[in-house]
Amino acid sequence: MFMRSGVLAGLALTALAAGCGGSSPMIGFAMSWQLVDSAAPDPTTAPAISCAKAGVATILIDAVAGATNTHNHHEFACADLEGVTPPLAEDTYQLLAKAADSSGKALSQTTFSADNYTTADADLGLTIFQITLK
Repeated sequence: MFMRSGVLAGLALTALAAGCGGSSPMIGFAMSWQLVDSAAPDPTTAPAISCAKAGVATILIDAVAGATNTHNHHEFACADLEGVTPPLAEDTYQLLAKAADSSGKALSQTTFSADNYTTADADLGLTIFQITLK
């Protein structure tokens, strides 16, 4: 389970020019995340739980470009609580974000679409992953 919110505090977005001579910029997707107990009645007000307590080692982002079907895979250490992918070509992407244990098993995940035509578009905000505690 998951919940997304539109807040991303203090994370700078990466914007790089692709080539020279007026080429379109390439922008990475930025996101932050929080883990909460899935038993909480409202995940937006539930207290955060640590990655260690949740058994989450990594946050994985898979991005598939709509125009070219190019697949991009990015991993972040869960404890970082935020990350920016390397710059990607401007496009509308189908994204899969998952909180995974050390074996790669998804403990929580969400899919959505987003584009990166501007840094504001590429700011995915806060994703709240609801984790079933053991």
